Amino acid sequence: ALFDLITAFRDVLTNAPRVTTHEVEFLNVSPETKQREIMDRIVRAGKADFFELVLGHPRLVVVVTFIAMLELVKNRKIRIRQTNQFGSIELYAYTPDEIANS
Repeated sequence: ALFDLITAFRDVLTNAPRVTTHEVEFLNVSPETKQREIMDRIVRAGKADFFELVLGHPRLVVVVTFIAMLELVKNRKIRIRQTNQFGSIELYAYTPDEIANS
């Protein structure tokens, strides 16, 4: 399960746009901001797809979003589901019942 998640993350990074210039740009992105974005998406849509969250974003944003996702899992705010090895990574909020029974 963890190996599959890391493999999927590697695939996302491989497909993320690579910057070929050496321009320095400031990206105002933090794990806390990405955690809020993930939770907002889940509240609006009932779930979030990790690939959709990072599609077209620079590698730094992909990494920060991944860290935010792991932090939310660690804090039992979300659960993740991947139905097959290279399938989408779906993020769901824990329900109060799931939290109470854990």
